[in-house]
Parts: sequence; structure tokens; C-alpha cells
Amino acid sequence: FNVCVSDVDPKVDDMVVFNILQRGRLSGWIARSRKSKEWHHENLKRHKELGEPLVLRYRNSNNDFSKMLGGLDEITDRTHTLILVEGLMDKANIDRLMDLDNIDEIKCCFTFGSNLSEDQIKLIPNSVEEIILMYDLGTFNIMQDVGSRLLTMFDVKVAILKDDDIDPGNMDKKYLFNILENLKEFLYFYNQLKSYN
Repeated sequence: FNVCVSDVDPKVDDMVVFNILQRGRLSGWIARSRKSKEWHHENLKRHKELGEPLVLRYRNSNNDFSKMLGGLDEITDRTHTLILVEGLMDKANIDRLMDLDNIDEIKCCFTFGSNLSEDQIKLIPNSVEEIILMYDLGTFNIMQDVGSRLLTMFDVKVAILKDDDIDPGNMDKKYLFNILENLKEFLYFYNQLKSYN
């Protein structure tokens, strides 16, 4: 994806805009506030308590994001493993930690939230054999559904995050490689979940 500050919408003047490319064409954009997560947390609190105007942390173009897969154009015919994460910042951190800009065999793509549509699944090229689901803690039920649908076409593994305050967007290299060394086959993960329910 390309990063730029854009004037596509006056509401994003003070935001960083990430253009989403799909098959070489601009398909949509995501804008992210320059203010910190903590600032937005306090803004939300003041909005609820004092009626202060709410400032959104993210804004998106009015495109159908269920038909897009962020990072799709980075996959090559040599890519056999695809890591799926929930958002742009998650992907950016995984790319950085694994130096994926310089590796063709493994790539990271992001969905727009934890759901994965049938349209997004159809976008995944035939070269991909293995998918690693790396979603935030607390999305286990969604991973059950997503993994079950992917399992008919791919070898599916799950990277289990065990800490509430860690996600793919803020983990460090040591944490990442620890979970990659302890991937679970999807069926093992699925059966473990059934035993807890």
C-alpha cells in the first residue's frame, strides 16, 4: 500500500491517509488520526461525560471493504504462506518485524476487522498453500468460522495470542517469533475451543 496525506475528504485533513491498492488500482483508503490512542481514549471519555465533540481515530472511504484484502498486490507467484491479520497497523508491524518487504515466500495481508468474506477468500492467489490466522485475543469464535471456511482450500494454522494487551500491531520481535514457533493446526485449535464451550 502507498502512504500519503490526501485531500480526498476534508474530514481527513489532519489524518494520515493510506491508499489501498488492489491489482494495481486504487480501491479505497483508510485515514488514521495523528493523535495517540490515549488521546482518543480521553476524548471518548470527555465526549460521554461532558459532551465534547468526538474525534474519530479512523475514517474510511465509502468502498465495500468486504471485497478487498489489504496487501494483496504484494503476493507473488512464489508466495506459499500468508499471514492474515485484522488491520493495517497489524500488517505494518508484522511486515517490519519479519522484513517481509524482502521475502517473497511469506506475506501478510489484512482484513478490515476480524471477519473474512467469501469475496476476500477468492482473491487469495493459487500459489498460497498455508494461511496463518493471527487475530487479536477474544476473536476465537470468529476464527472458528474463518478457519473452517479456509480449511477446504488451505493448510490453516492459528497463532494464539495469550495476552489482552498484545496484538499484532504492538508486539515485539521476540513475542512474534515465540507465537510463530508455537502455531497450532486449525483442527487442534477448533477441538480445544469445543472442549471449553
